Amino acid sequence: MIKLICKRVTFYSQNDELAFDEWIPKIKCIKRHEGVGDEIHLYVPKHSVSRTCWRELTALFYRYHIDMHQLKQLVSGADRSWYMDSSKYWYTSVFGDTSQEPSS
Repeated sequence: MIKLICKRVTFYSQNDELAFDEWIPKIKCIKRHEGVGDEIHLYVPKHSVSRTCWRELTALFYRYHIDMHQLKQLVSGADRSWYMDSSKYWYTSVFGDTSQEPSS
């Protein structure tokens, strides 16, 4: 199980926080979540992240400005090249800009 940490999530209204709280249970790969201090912990089995779940997690993290680098832990299997497609909007936020890395 992988723990994704949502630190100090900013909500702009009560309904914004409610939308976040209602969104989490709709993401099928999140098996459990809990609030711990100023964090929200999401528990996701490493090998059960479908494209749909990846999209939902990515959208949630993007919308609420949660550290997206943690999502790279969930990349595996046949969809690896899809997740790591540098033309996707999430690529730099999740994997960083590899165009600046020195070539070998």
